[in-house]
Amino acid sequence: FLAQNITAWNWGAPSNSEFGSAISAYRVDTAIGAPLENAVYIVTLGEDSGEWGFHSKLVPDDSANVQGFGSQVAMYNDFLLITCISPAAVYVFFRDDGWSQMDRIL
Repeated sequence: FLAQNITAWNWGAPSNSEFGSAISAYRVDTAIGAPLENAVYIVTLGEDSGEWGFHSKLVPDDSANVQGFGSQVAMYNDFLLITCISPAAVYVFFRDDGWSQMDRIL
């Protein structure tokens, strides 16, 4: 494996976003929380290149009303669970030609 620094500014996250405070990986995909930005970044390990690349930035559908989205993340297969501090909730995302919000559990 090649060592590669993954930093907030690689994909446009502000340096004060707490980027990397929550991380979950499954196969070649990794979800990286940035709760002060209310976002989760999905990065993918290139199978041929061995380098990490930006895939998408996830925010909740009701992003104007949340705080701490991305404080915890859990990825398995095509599902991603993301916690939010306020309101206390778990957001469910599903991957099918890209990630989309499926549900919010209060």
